[in-house]
Amino acid sequence: MEPYENFKPRCSIADAEKITGQATPEIGKIARECYIDTYQKESSKWKNDHIWNQHCALASVYMLGFISGARAVRERKK
Repeated sequence: MEPYENFKPRCSIADAEKITGQATPEIGKIARECYIDTYQKESSKWKNDHIWNQHCALASVYMLGFISGARAVRERKK
């Protein structure tokens, strides 16, 4: 298996836009908290690099969803 196989998108942007309307408010709140927390932590390290801080914060929200989805699949298999 390729090392980055797990990080290939399995859906299109249009697919993601369709399911966005099905997200609950709790998911949005958790994603927002994750983004803010990561942005603040990175800002303390990289005070003048706003683009990097935004990138890290967005990546943390992506990983939150990726790990959550992977765990959901694993639980369904049990």
